[in-house]
Amino acid sequence: MYNEIAEERLILLLKEDDRAAFDEIYSRYWEPLSIAAVKITGSFDDACDIVQDVFVKIWKNRRELTIIYLKGYLFRSVRNGCIKHIQQSSRTAEFLQSFSIFYNNMQAQSANLPEARELQAILEAAVSALPHKMQEVYMLSRNQNLSYKEIATRLNIAETTVKKQVSNALKHIRTEVKRAQVLLVFLILLSL
Repeated sequence: MYNEIAEERLILLLKEDDRAAFDEIYSRYWEPLSIAAVKITGSFDDACDIVQDVFVKIWKNRRELTIIYLKGYLFRSVRNGCIKHIQQSSRTAEFLQSFSIFYNNMQAQSANLPEARELQAILEAAVSALPHKMQEVYMLSRNQNLSYKEIATRLNIAETTVKKQVSNALKHIRTEVKRAQVLLVFLILLSL
């Protein structure tokens, strides 16, 4: 019944909280949107997450939607989600690389500076405080420079899980590094 309804009518029904209209939109567009997202991201798991996020937002904001052309709106939303995902992945990779350089420099200097040894201890404590699985994923990424895909294969988990674990680990470590930077400045000021 709903598979014969025009897009314009589906949008109106969706705004009226018609779950069957939403389900029809989902069934019509999930596959082509996912294919488009895979072409952009190169990852089936990421593509599914992005498309799912688009549909969740549509359902949450269904009453305020001002969509005229549903198909165009959906593809544009998925494209924007892919771009955002790629940007976030790039920032995470850049931070991981710069953090690795910073950490290695701190290790090299730690023999000479008591403040650096203190900061290194804080960093090691931050990594040690991570939940076991998150710590394992982070260490494989940092110490062995394995890709998300390689880690996922080694640990028999989804690549998206690896990305989330590394992202969460980095958030925790960032917080500890910021706190440690404040401590380091304080220690340096005390030594003057």
